[in-house]
Amino acid sequence: MPATPIDIESWNRGDHFKFFMGSAGSTRLSLTQPLDVTELAFFCKKNTISFYYSLIFLVTQTANEIAGFRHRVVDGQPFEFDILHPLFTDLNKDDDLFKLVMAEMETHLIDFVKKAKQLSKDQSEYLPVNTFMDRYDILNITCYPWGDFSSMQVKPVQQENCDPGIPFIAWGKYQQQANRLMTSLHTEVNHCFLDAIHLYQFKTHLEDKIKLLK
Repeated sequence: MPATPIDIESWNRGDHFKFFMGSAGSTRLSLTQPLDVTELAFFCKKNTISFYYSLIFLVTQTANEIAGFRHRVVDGQPFEFDILHPLFTDLNKDDDLFKLVMAEMETHLIDFVKKAKQLSKDQSEYLPVNTFMDRYDILNITCYPWGDFSSMQVKPVQQENCDPGIPFIAWGKYQQQANRLMTSLHTEVNHCFLDAIHLYQFKTHLEDKIKLLK
């Protein structure tokens, strides 16, 4: 997990970090926004690949391009990690218990989809904590494939009573609105590192990537 310590005194977000770290209560910031996935849905249908795994790739790729998503609190100090990898939920066909699958990020979407699909298929253990519990370089990702939603709330996994800042990202089942396919994108982050404007940038950059799919 290559990472670089951040010098709080010279960091342009240093005062914000100290403010939120010193505040009482949760430092989580969450926002649910509409996401246009029209081109992605058609791309997945055309290439006969999973919409879920494809969006996991695009979400992780977009998050990696925004520094605040790669920032974490380690032993009370801020660090910037080089790259994030998705820890996503999945369901087996024969029961209704979710499992957590730790995947490694790839360069190309279709390569990632194929490897993620096989990785999930081969994994029989529901909660293989040894693969992710001590990692900071992850994104927590899930979806609600039975419908859409207007909000969502989760309790972040903390380490020694400190929120390390691992983002939680989720989306629902896309719905047709006029001639577009839309879903809700829920993003929950540590306010020490990200503000509402960054969540807006994340969503718009993600939509830009989706619109380029052919």
